[in-house]
Amino acid sequence: MPGKGNFSSSPDWASPPPYSPVGRGISQTYTVLILGETGVGKSTLINALANYLSFDDLDQIDSNGVLSLIPTKFFLYDSESLEEIIIRSERLTLDDNHNAARRNEENTTGNSSTQHPRTYEFFPHLGNGDQVRCRIIDTPGMGDTRGIDQDKKNMDLIIKYIADYPEINGILMLLKPNNSRLTTWFRFCIKELLKSLHKDCVKNIIFMFTNARSTLYRPGDTMPALKKLLGEVKRDSGVDIPVNKSNLFMVDNEAYRYLLARGKVHFTEDEESDFHNSWKKSSETCRQMLDTIAGIESFETEKTVVLYEVRSQVLELCKPLADVAASIMASKKSLDDQIKALSSTEASVVDLQKALNVKVDIPIPEELPHPVTVCSHQDCVKHLKNESGVAITDYVTKCHEHCYLSNVPSEVIGDTALLSCWAMVKEICRVCSHSYRFHLHIWWKMTYEKRDALNDQARKQIESEHDNGRRIQMTIDKLEKKIRDLEKEERTIMAISAKFAVFVKSNGIVLYNDALLDYLDHLIKEARDSSSHVSSVGSQQKSKIDGLNKLKQIYESERKLLTEGIANYRQAPPSASEVKRLLRDLTQLEYSGKFFKNFRSAPLEHNRSRQSGPSSSASGRNAGTPSANGLFSSFSSWSPFTN
Repeated sequence: MPGKGNFSSSPDWASPPPYSPVGRGISQTYTVLILGETGVGKSTLINALANYLSFDDLDQIDSNGVLSLIPTKFFLYDSESLEEIIIRSERLTLDDNHNAARRNEENTTGNSSTQHPRTYEFFPHLGNGDQVRCRIIDTPGMGDTRGIDQDKKNMDLIIKYIADYPEINGILMLLKPNNSRLTTWFRFCIKELLKSLHKDCVKNIIFMFTNARSTLYRPGDTMPALKKLLGEVKRDSGVDIPVNKSNLFMVDNEAYRYLLARGKVHFTEDEESDFHNSWKKSSETCRQMLDTIAGIESFETEKTVVLYEVRSQVLELCKPLADVAASIMASKKSLDDQIKALSSTEASVVDLQKALNVKVDIPIPEELPHPVTVCSHQDCVKHLKNESGVAITDYVTKCHEHCYLSNVPSEVIGDTALLSCWAMVKEICRVCSHSYRFHLHIWWKMTYEKRDALNDQARKQIESEHDNGRRIQMTIDKLEKKIRDLEKEERTIMAISAKFAVFVKSNGIVLYNDALLDYLDHLIKEARDSSSHVSSVGSQQKSKIDGLNKLKQIYESERKLLTEGIANYRQAPPSASEVKRLLRDLTQLEYSGKFFKNFRSAPLEHNRSRQSGPSSSASGRNAGTPSANGLFSSFSSWSPFTN
């Protein structure tokens, strides 16, 4: 038994069932979630932690006794020959999980090394001598170079994974000690992590600086940047995240790397002494950290899971909420015009029937065999509604009726390929005088069909009336009631969206990641600059730029919905159960419920059967994500042309 710690001999150890029975002599289980940006050294730290907490002294560990939970590989150079020497963990602590663990690690520069969340378990002792079970959850890093979509997928994986853990004792946020500037990258990574957490988690947040040997085991240049960032969080959301001696720890992973390299690389006596000192300081720090986590009340992960789900729903609801509101406003105007027409007439029964059976132009998109260059500027479009009341756009200005360009994607506004269109002269349209950035290709034209405004049943009801005045008044009464119902429904939709926003604000650490838009602007500029150095922009690069611009539009809508909803809300924040009820209520609305029925929504609850503990089945052995039934079903896309 090495040192004070011990490791489970179960083949399920590398990714154990979250609630396997506590063994004899184990007084408590502590679960620690590790978060941080890509490249901060989470996986290496876990290997170091296992050794720091399991051995009393560096000299206790022989070459075969080094605990390596996660595959490790790095390079060192011989001080004499400068020969490159590859250092790697030759075998993992448990061979049963060797292949699965290696598959979960990817050594690609810029990508998160850890591909999926994964749990590692060992049995150290607290300062009071009690042996405990320590579960460390390794996670993919934030700020993956594969893009924000990958960060979103990684966070989805993390939240789904911890949904199987009713309680977590500590959130270990790893930081590099020398991020001296509050860069867009740094702000994005930290705020994206905080955005996903419930505010009850604040007391459980532990900050740990890795590579602390370079700063003499003191806070480095990152500390001022971190405090400034957390000051922004407190200013904007009122949530105070402290950074002090009780939740700030400095460690270094060099002693673990030394253990792997010992015997393969020659070290001087001074270097050996430095590694021993590094071991002593980091080992003591890790034990203090574990004692600190043991003294903190755990938090319920369900609160974070529900918050994350509601935030995801808000993001998906932005577009349909805006479209429904526009459709309701259009319907109100149409009905109001009809009321005025009916109330002003003193016509005979025939005239009244004409007013009630007036023919209206119904816009119907008709496909074309060729593209048309049109302008989306507000002066060049007409906003209509189709037969179902769905708001649609008629591009009335046809800048090039039959465009022969074949490389322009359909219905993408401002595509640079449009610069080659006949209508464009130095980026300005010769027809409408607007920039090419307002233009797009469409493959349809709007046609209009005459149809009755009222149905046969309404007409028969009016024809059965003998008194013209009664008939007019009856119609007016019906229309006025419909307007009142629509106004009430509009208020209901806006109130529900406001409650969603308030729920996120009252339960989250940050309302939204304001660094995200800056980060997206940075990525867009970087992609465009990269494209400017080549003769032709490839479809993959163009697709990347288009995708980033689309993401920016989506998150701008989310920010607007959240801020405006909160500004107009004056009641107590809704509960999680009320939020779930509100999602169902949207589908029951009389007029606009059809829009929300196009959504696929799942209950805001994870697999509650797990609360009593999952079985110790083979599924617990997988390195992938635990299941969480009912989580993260997103709404389907919606289009104004949907039947």
